[in-house]
Amino acid sequence: MRELDGPTPENCAIDPPKSGWRFDPLLISRFCSGVTGFPFVDAAMRELTMTGFTSAQCRRALLSFLVRGLQQDWRVAAEWFQRCLIDYDPHICWGNSLYYSGLIFDISSRIPTHTAEHHHLQFDGSGVFTRLWVPELHRVPSYCLFKPQSMTRHMQEMHGARIGIDYPVPMKLWHNAEKDLGFVSQLPNYINKQNANLIGEGTQFGLGVISDSGMRLKLTA
Repeated sequence: MRELDGPTPENCAIDPPKSGWRFDPLLISRFCSGVTGFPFVDAAMRELTMTGFTSAQCRRALLSFLVRGLQQDWRVAAEWFQRCLIDYDPHICWGNSLYYSGLIFDISSRIPTHTAEHHHLQFDGSGVFTRLWVPELHRVPSYCLFKPQSMTRHMQEMHGARIGIDYPVPMKLWHNAEKDLGFVSQLPNYINKQNANLIGEGTQFGLGVISDSGMRLKLTA
């Protein structure tokens, strides 16, 4: 991994450029309580807070959701993990928080950021994990479990999962969240397109050059 250099690297995400991290107490409270309205995220958080442990995949999902989905300060997630994890390691915890917030990354690969639905479908397609930790959705069919608000009102009542009553309405993601996640999947192409637009005198890091602004990156031979 190669870390951004500069006076305030913790504020200089290059993926995509951020105008500043946000801190919304209400959003953070819902996130830490496991009532975001995104079932896989809620299941991961509830497992974390109730047992002190959750899998690496769940940790990635939580970090991506808070930082990339809600654009909240990445340090909030790191501090919360520090408080909850029984296997807490400062290097791993804070390093992963930096990595999944887009502040540092491996130049040879994409920044692995995905939506909550992606994590759910890829790692809990049957819904066993989600139903275990989010029992209010235990009767919801698997094809609706990752997005229960897609059910009609009649289906919600039939399965005992009325959105806004039995299970919370999904939190509103920040307005550029989908664009942000799409940007991540296209990062290698983005980097190549920025070669001609690299500005400022960069700092050499092996294969890469990062500009003074911390916003541009150019691959070199």
